[in-house]
Amino acid sequence: MKLIAPGANNEKSELPFINTVTGGHLEIGESLQSCTIRVQTAECTIRGEHVKLIDTPGFDDTHRSQSAILKDIADFLEQTYEQNVKLSGIIYMYRISDNRAGGIARENFALDAMSNVVIATTMWSGIAEDVGVRRERELSSETFYFKDATDQGARFRRLYNTPASAEEMMDILVANSPRTLQLQGELVDEHRPLLRTSAGEEASGQLRMQASRQLSGINHLQNEVRAANSDPTTIDRSEQARMQAQITAMQETLERIRGELENLAKEPPRKRPRWMARVISRGRKKLDAIFVRKCREGAGCLSDGGLEL
Repeated sequence: MKLIAPGANNEKSELPFINTVTGGHLEIGESLQSCTIRVQTAECTIRGEHVKLIDTPGFDDTHRSQSAILKDIADFLEQTYEQNVKLSGIIYMYRISDNRAGGIARENFALDAMSNVVIATTMWSGIAEDVGVRRERELSSETFYFKDATDQGARFRRLYNTPASAEEMMDILVANSPRTLQLQGELVDEHRPLLRTSAGEEASGQLRMQASRQLSGINHLQNEVRAANSDPTTIDRSEQARMQAQITAMQETLERIRGELENLAKEPPRKRPRWMARVISRGRKKLDAIFVRKCREGAGCLSDGGLEL
């Protein structure tokens, strides 16, 4: 089996690609809210190879915390790796018009061999060709974006909104030999707790930066409110009320971020899954067969009952 992980800096890029390739019907959101709330898979056959594509929640999910999403992805990757199922490729879809890059996505999908990674630029129909070419060169040559990945063998390709383009992309990935994700090796081989993995450290670092920005904004507004209280002529009451409401909202956001950091810190070292044996009896025979499987819980697992071996 070939395991392929499409990813995107926008969920509306990733899911149509999976559905186009597999003929599946994974839900695609029409609003700003993210649809993928747990790891999903879709299967197909390409060039005689059984291919499974995985869809994971994005870190800009509007319903769930970054720490919860990271734990789900970690569960899935750990579970597949313990079955010796490794990724044959990653396709990271990036809108050519965007000017931001999520570092956490690069950390989660850091392969021992970056030659199995394709960075696919999308939405070419919405940008002038010369602007797109200049932007493409910037993405591949600047460290803030993907220079480190391309230096280690990742390839840039253009992905157009056609079945033929999707098929061409899959041909590249299916031909790859399976490789280990950095996160898988850190969790399973090195037995690190999630917080001490590269992805966990990246996530906690981003959360600390968000907390710092919130705290700075709160302090700034509080100083303005104190100045207004000492001289009521500077700001009217309605403006003071607005500022106070903004402070309250930012304090709530700060507490949520601190809660996520605490959740990551509480994550224990990854436990080996518990083994269960089920004895089947038939008639007077005491034992016909024993079925052994690894049982897990969590939204990152392939099924509610665990992954059958």
